[in-house]
Amino acid sequence: MPQKEGSKKSEKKTALRLDRLTAKDLNSASKALFDAVQKGNISKVATALSPDFNFIDERGTVFLMANCVASIQSMVGNPPPDFEKLNLGPLDTKLKVNSFKVAEVNTRTVGNTVIQTMLYTDIVTANRLRAREKSTFNRSFRWTNVWVEQNGAFQLALAQLTPVQ
Repeated sequence: MPQKEGSKKSEKKTALRLDRLTAKDLNSASKALFDAVQKGNISKVATALSPDFNFIDERGTVFLMANCVASIQSMVGNPPPDFEKLNLGPLDTKLKVNSFKVAEVNTRTVGNTVIQTMLYTDIVTANRLRAREKSTFNRSFRWTNVWVEQNGAFQLALAQLTPVQ
């Protein structure tokens, strides 16, 4: 039976390319990045980051792009081959993001910059290797992403999270 033009079956869904983002893609891109971290697909995360990307974690520690990607990779996947050379200290904790939710997303544009804030909550299992402890817990963060248009596409330049008590 022929498909009607515009029917759901005949529409092709185009994949979100994290290396060629437009302003209208950014809300979907943030969720795609969280999803990639949950699945341990760190190479997908890296394609959306600007070369001078900074990540500020819940303790106030600042990670540059290479260190951030390697740190995430070592926690949710397997450490990259050059992990020791990055001097991030010994690997002690493996994290598994069991589920996550993004809510209260607000986006505003200032020139070629998009500032995005959201409430991110997740349930994670932490496996502390040296202590041989495993625990599952909920976390909530106010998350800020700063996207900057560079060479015709948006890249994530800064991400900062603040714990919600």
